[in-house]
Amino acid sequence: MKIVILRYPSPRRAIASIGGLGLAAFLLTAALTSRSPASLWRSWSFWPWPAAQWFAAGGHLTAADLSYIEGAQQAREPYLSAASAILVDNETGTVLYARNEHTRRAPASTTKILTAILAIESGRLNRTVKVSRRAANVIGSDINLRAGQVVHLEDLLAGLLIRSGNDAAIAIAEAVAGSVEEFAALMNRRAAELGATNSHFVNPHGLDTPDHYTTAYDLALLARTAMNYPLFARLVATRSYSPTSIPGVSWHNTNRLLWSFDGMEGIKTGTTGRAGNCLVAAASRDGRQLISVVMGSENRWGDTSRLLEWGFTNFTLLKPVVRGQKVATVPVTGARKSRVTGPATAPVIATRDLKLTVPVKQANRYHVSLDLQPLTAPVRRGESAGTLYLLLEGKPVASVPLKVGADVPGLSLWERIWQRWRR
Repeated sequence: MKIVILRYPSPRRAIASIGGLGLAAFLLTAALTSRSPASLWRSWSFWPWPAAQWFAAGGHLTAADLSYIEGAQQAREPYLSAASAILVDNETGTVLYARNEHTRRAPASTTKILTAILAIESGRLNRTVKVSRRAANVIGSDINLRAGQVVHLEDLLAGLLIRSGNDAAIAIAEAVAGSVEEFAALMNRRAAELGATNSHFVNPHGLDTPDHYTTAYDLALLARTAMNYPLFARLVATRSYSPTSIPGVSWHNTNRLLWSFDGMEGIKTGTTGRAGNCLVAAASRDGRQLISVVMGSENRWGDTSRLLEWGFTNFTLLKPVVRGQKVATVPVTGARKSRVTGPATAPVIATRDLKLTVPVKQANRYHVSLDLQPLTAPVRRGESAGTLYLLLEGKPVASVPLKVGADVPGLSLWERIWQRWRR
């Protein structure tokens, strides 16, 4: 990656560059340090992180749209048997691969991702729940709950995510909303808030019902939100679990890739007659987390493994600058000179992170440019100092506002008089 200073705040123009991904080396030699998300120019063809980042608002996370990447087609696509699929870089929200990602399909037990989100957001996970007859009698996969049994809500959540208990799903729904029907209304409302607008949920477990559907795209959105909750992330990565409120029981995770795929971190399996085999998965390597979704798959384990390997191999995450990072030192006119350090200067720092997921083959085509403003004392910390641009073959694709990182006082009245008198 190259760094180009387009304009220094002086009559002369300076240009400096460093090849490869040598940004770190340049920053060190240029006395640069760290921190800042860049506001991408919407006029370009991809926006590499969510338009609405995840922020906790009243304990809930907000919507996080996904964005599509240019140049993904340059990598040979992996073979998949799945009817619908999507692969997303979780840090930037960039879609790396998609097939029929907006097609509505039965989700089976991947529904439980949303059920878990609502359970976690309801709070008081240490409370106890009395299992109803409806929960105990539900068909399909279960954790063998009995009517009248008292179980901690967190244990029900573990049984939901690790063992895929439909009885746990009903018990959670009734505890959170009072009934399955009221909980389904909450599910649809929350899904819409999170951007999963092409989905409709009728129950908390995912058993086949005509009006119960979602898409690979929407499941990726829900998974990204869920993985921001530490409890969810911990449970879906757990291979076996012994619930404290159900002595003598141990559950093993239904996601067999936790034992076989390097970096696998969960998330949720699902299988019904209408849905076929489904799997939402998350895996991390080298500081990158990818989320995959396969629906209607003939081999969900193979499809998911190939899709994730393809993503880790063919794409990389560029982080040219982070929030608070010092990107330049700029001379300040009208300020006191030091006998030791010479003319006064001010550090210029980035106001946001800049993160970009790009094809590996394109990584060396990006470079960073600095357009710096002239500074005249007095200068206050936080003042605008210019803009950092990310360029792809000379065209700007992202920008980060820069600001002054320290106060630089102007000359005192007597210093200005003395300066004028000396002239």
